Amino acid sequence: MFWCLRRIEQERKELHLLVELYGFSDDRVIIKSQQLDQTLNEYDRQRVLAAGLEPQQ
Repeated sequence: MFWCLRRIEQERKELHLLVELYGFSDDRVIIKSQQLDQTLNEYDRQRVLAAGLEPQQ
């Protein structure tokens, strides 16, 4: 699960940089934001599974 936290932090940094360079509505920013969302969702799934809880649908 630690790999998820490192990846989340890296994707956040990349997203902030892209926003600074291109603005919020640029396709590159939107794609990176979607990637970050997917990584956050994966982290949440792993956290739920590690705690022995049922994932929410």
